[in-house]
Amino acid sequence: MRIILALTLLLPALFGASQENKVVMLVNEEPQTSYQGSWSNGFVTNGELLQESPNNTWTFAAWVNLDPDADSYNFIIGTGLWWGNGYRLWINNDTLHSYFKDETDGGTTRVSGLIETDQWVHIAVTHDGNTRKHYVNGLLTDSWDEPYTFEFSTANGVGIGWSASDFNQTYNGLIDDLSIWHIALSEDGINGLINCADTTSNDGLVALWDFQGESPEEFYADKSGYDHSLNAINSPVVIEAESLSFCGGCTDSQACNYNPEANEDDGSCEYVTSYAITGSVTPLIFETTAYSYQASEGSSYEWSADPGVISSGQGTAEAEVVWSEVGTGELCVTETNSSDCAGEQVCIDIAIVPTNIKETETYDINVYPNPASTNFTISVDERLVNAPYKFHDAQGRLVKEGVITATSTAVNTTDFSSGNYTLSIINEDQVARQTIVLKK
Repeated sequence: MRIILALTLLLPALFGASQENKVVMLVNEEPQTSYQGSWSNGFVTNGELLQESPNNTWTFAAWVNLDPDADSYNFIIGTGLWWGNGYRLWINNDTLHSYFKDETDGGTTRVSGLIETDQWVHIAVTHDGNTRKHYVNGLLTDSWDEPYTFEFSTANGVGIGWSASDFNQTYNGLIDDLSIWHIALSEDGINGLINCADTTSNDGLVALWDFQGESPEEFYADKSGYDHSLNAINSPVVIEAESLSFCGGCTDSQACNYNPEANEDDGSCEYVTSYAITGSVTPLIFETTAYSYQASEGSSYEWSADPGVISSGQGTAEAEVVWSEVGTGELCVTETNSSDCAGEQVCIDIAIVPTNIKETETYDINVYPNPASTNFTISVDERLVNAPYKFHDAQGRLVKEGVITATSTAVNTTDFSSGNYTLSIINEDQVARQTIVLKK
């Protein structure tokens, strides 16, 4: 469903608040025939950067949505008189046309690229100083050898959706994200535009009209950073609609390459797989303890230990840690792959044991049954009542924790899988531990 808004009559409503949906230009509310003179609608601008490229290289790109009832000539952008010193892009009989004035008499028109009507289509025309190319939806449709020096002039202005000449050609449909470059973008670069690349920081960009903003000034503004603001001709209108143009990319906010501008997932999401840290979860204080993580080619690893220091292996998948305080601690690692994509931080809980083991052995601790199945009981002497306990699996993951509430405390293990587990009971600066085997 589309909502048509007359720009000249509804400016307060349109620009009173930021628009969540994309705002684009509708050059003609009703289909018009070509050469209709003063009844044409559109925009005009000017500037030296729009008429001269230092290296004689250009790219013109835009999203277009041609009205199915459009006439044979639909003007997108251009300069100068029809056979004057200029350039122009237009759609004629559903085919992309481009004209460049060059050293030859009258310049050259090239025709290639089918444009489907009533849907968004991305078009681009490039010239690298030797070859002109047409692209439709990121695919090369044709190329032509043209080792020419162009002779562009913007004496009559640069028209968008409206020819800046006495012919007054118009465009019947929608135009969005129209850009001009002083470089010839590659096929990958053009597909970057299609897939929502941020063009505002790219070298070579000299004009970008995205027809968005909270005010008329922002709507008409050139977002490239150069001052090529648009002047309206005969009150062009704008429309607001849901997801008018396709913007492919990764839509998963948890992925490394999440693109908040994408409105359709293209299957490009990238993730860094998480693994478990291996190594002792009950290390001795002040002794070097080794830990490891699943290594991936080209990845780097950032380790952190609290309370402790990474004594060696920082940046690799194998690290050594010296723990500095008795009690609970945490060891974490973050993997960054070869594409500079960082995964989620992986951590394990640590119970740091004093070096005087005899002190911990004075406690009377009994765990039964062991092996256990769905539950076991912790039996302790009164000195450990109200002490916290932690239950880690063989990979060092904390799977359960609680408090010793009496000399006999029952622990339910129904949801745990079979394997070896470590029970740690922490009392002030001492840690008592025992291995428990679960068999299901």
